Amino acid sequence: QFQSVVSTALRTSIRFTNRIKGRSANIPDHAAVADAIIARDPAAARIAMTRIIGDVLTLIGEE
Repeated sequence: QFQSVVSTALRTSIRFTNRIKGRSANIPDHAAVADAIIARDPAAARIAMTRIIGDVLTLIGEE
């Protein structure tokens, strides 16, 4: 049941972000997260993910 809630929240967030920023929203930022994970660099992954979350919070505040 929790997985369903998280899945719905993520889908809603993605639709919301794409509506505002376009379909290519934050591709470089998401790539930075993936690259950091692949490189096994948790500090870089945290920084990159924090940037994405900050952008989303800014978008929500503008809405």
